[in-house]
Amino acid sequence: MKRKLFFRTGKNRKICAVLDSPDRKTSRPLIIMCHGSGGSKDGETGLILSEKLVPEGIAVMRMDFYGHGESDGCFDDLTITEGIEDVRACLSGAWKMGYRKIALMGSSFGGMCTAATARDRDLFALVLKCPLVYLGPDPEQLDPEDPDFLKGIGPYHVKNVAPRIKAPTFIVHGSADSIIPLYEVEQFYKRLKCEKDMLVIKGADHPFLKKEHFDKMIRSITGYILWRAQSG
Repeated sequence: MKRKLFFRTGKNRKICAVLDSPDRKTSRPLIIMCHGSGGSKDGETGLILSEKLVPEGIAVMRMDFYGHGESDGCFDDLTITEGIEDVRACLSGAWKMGYRKIALMGSSFGGMCTAATARDRDLFALVLKCPLVYLGPDPEQLDPEDPDFLKGIGPYHVKNVAPRIKAPTFIVHGSADSIIPLYEVEQFYKRLKCEKDMLVIKGADHPFLKKEHFDKMIRSITGYILWRAQSG
């Protein structure tokens, strides 16, 4: 069963999402999937994970960030703060629909947004695929040439995010990621105080372009979500 949904953020901006579910039972586990910058709810990773998880009884909500897909706004106006608002809107919408057993998954930019949203929240899992993390410097020292979406990033330094995540967390990253270096994600992982696991796929780049890398990433995420849904 597929349903298109629209949620409103605190700034009254419309965020679009698609809910894939075996049925209308909100007692089922739900995972909200958040894409990376320039992606959409119809990205390959989200679609394939939906195909694998829904038959196993897990509902999947795939959302479009502000300025992406069918959501309001302009791509150039997306910031970390706006992205977090978007995830919160979907989380709140899912709660109002009756879902209580919820997990979050984020890729790249969506990884930072979901990690920040997950702070102090009761989730059955947090899955981060090659997540953007912020190690510094001080926000005032950011290069003027840095992307606009980094504005307001200061409060989301790893020291302010990682230690406050309570949900069991799984990170999958490529050793050859040139966009988000493995070292940065390892620093985030070390600061996590929750139950955690990390898979580094040797030779994989940021988008997991090689089929063997992509397939391994999909298998690892699918397996982790199924395990946590059953045990969480």
